[in-house]
Amino acid sequence: MIAIIKNATGTNYASLCNTLERLNLNFQLTDQPDVIVNSKFVILPGVGQASNAMRELKSSGMDQVIKSLKQPVIGICLGMQVMFESSEESSTECLGIIPGKVKRLKGKRSVHMGWNTITSTTLNYCDNDHYFFVHSYGAEVGEWTLATSYYGAEFSSIIKWKNFYGFQFHPEKSGKVGRKLFKKFVEELT
Repeated sequence: MIAIIKNATGTNYASLCNTLERLNLNFQLTDQPDVIVNSKFVILPGVGQASNAMRELKSSGMDQVIKSLKQPVIGICLGMQVMFESSEESSTECLGIIPGKVKRLKGKRSVHMGWNTITSTTLNYCDNDHYFFVHSYGAEVGEWTLATSYYGAEFSSIIKWKNFYGFQFHPEKSGKVGRKLFKKFVEELT
């Protein structure tokens, strides 16, 4: 079973649940640590601001639960960003799972919103497809980077660090290509 971490960081759970249903995947939306720890796979979604997300994760004790997970964990958007050491957004100390930083994007507009491509040197099934992004901060490129995108500068769009993975874009809002990518990841990780 896939556990989707339910938290107060604000997210569109309906889109994510609909995507998993369309892929015929068994999942549970939960804030129960025992369910999360005993699941086969975990998804940490997130929308909003890093400082608010971290405050909620810490106050619920979910920060420690997430750090302890040994099964595959996928963070989506803000869920990916909070896996890093810190974010420039409100100078936030994050979970510290990944040793990099999340920095303000340098694009023409303050928010990177819309469709963009990703480029990968290690994944052979997602280059040149368009995915849906909504964010103002992005993880720097480093040894954790599986794919990059460009918005004013290059940033990590797919990451992997040990058993932690992340998508800066929203696969659940990216139509068929998002479902295809999500399915491929789930198949490879389970």
